[in-house]
Amino acid sequence: MMTDAMKTEQGPATNDERTLGVEDSALTVASALGHIDRLFTPTHAHTVGVEIEMFLQPEGVREPPAFGVAAAVSHELQDHLSGRLTFEPGGQIELSSNPAADLQSLADEVDCDLRRLAHGLGRVGLQATTRRDTDAPLPDRVLHNPRYDAMERYFLPWNPYGLEMMRATAALQVNVDVGATASEVADRWTLLYAIGPALVAAFGNSPSAAREGGWKSRRLRSWLGLDPARTATPTLDGRHAGPAGYAQWALDAPLMLTQMDGHDWLAPRDVSFRDWILRGTEVVDRRCPARLADLDLHLTTLFPFVRPKGYFEVRYLDMPPGHWWIVPTAVIHAVISGPRAADAARAICEGTEDLWRSAAHYGLQDRRLRRAAEELLELSIENLQETPGARRVAARIDRYRERWTSRGLSPADLCGASENWLFPQQP
Repeated sequence: MMTDAMKTEQGPATNDERTLGVEDSALTVASALGHIDRLFTPTHAHTVGVEIEMFLQPEGVREPPAFGVAAAVSHELQDHLSGRLTFEPGGQIELSSNPAADLQSLADEVDCDLRRLAHGLGRVGLQATTRRDTDAPLPDRVLHNPRYDAMERYFLPWNPYGLEMMRATAALQVNVDVGATASEVADRWTLLYAIGPALVAAFGNSPSAAREGGWKSRRLRSWLGLDPARTATPTLDGRHAGPAGYAQWALDAPLMLTQMDGHDWLAPRDVSFRDWILRGTEVVDRRCPARLADLDLHLTTLFPFVRPKGYFEVRYLDMPPGHWWIVPTAVIHAVISGPRAADAARAICEGTEDLWRSAAHYGLQDRRLRRAAEELLELSIENLQETPGARRVAARIDRYRERWTSRGLSPADLCGASENWLFPQQP
């Protein structure tokens, strides 16, 4: 699952590609489709990982330290952590775990990293939190490079959602293996989408102010308001694009940016990657014909709810409060772990698969989503209680269910600011 190639936006080319010089050759539509299709290659790996985003804020009422202080602390801490620290454009800090063979190993490693991170940040007057104040102004962008400069300009037609997405959202991304056979890959892909709205409702933790409509997941609201050609659920001919259709969807998505020698990477408007392959410098006049590295870069600018990267990156979840990150991670891992659990999860979520907007806006106030969420958590607890070494994780799901889900609530409804801090203790 989360191999070394997972830790960067652009994985290395395969040995065969290097040998054949594909990296330096102009792409054809067929070679581009084949390259994307390889992201769905079955694997017998059984690993799980996470990417955890958090906001930084000053402790007490002091003025926030300069971003450089947080960056320096992160650099100092890196050698003492198992995972990898990076930053998002608005200064959000992200911890990316290593792949783990089981949930308890992942929980132990990531919780240890989070305790060290909280301690290190505390030494310079900072604390990590998983939620912003609903009335806080939009933070400035602290990362300035050609990629983010182009991205911000590209999303201008969809503001304020583009600015909010880049600067004011914190996600939990769960990474799971694609499956061992082609049929399992396809089933897992559709299942991860099918369970999405129920999980969004259960774990919403980015509420908007009442004057903005009182959304439970302001973060997902932002994604739903962005460029539909590159976000949400990939479609082909008006239907959900499975693995067989994803490559076509990706090639037809508009170019956002192209790597240039200078600082202006913004791509021409209304040009798809397929257009670039077929028409070359006629449509992207500042660049040579599209090559493999250009396609890899393009793929990093696509933001479906589940993104194939040689593994499946589940992108629709808000970061839950504090150390509760393991709960949605475990639920996802549990329901895809075997055909019996997968079939049960699919049946539970029947009729809720397209309720993304309702999940983001109303959360578990939508009775269909509440029922599905409660049953998904129950299913995952049952599955993990039967799994050697996973009972402690199952107990954490049960405590979460009692705290929120069984009461028809998500953290957006009932969760104080202090619960969102990264304290050293575990729930």
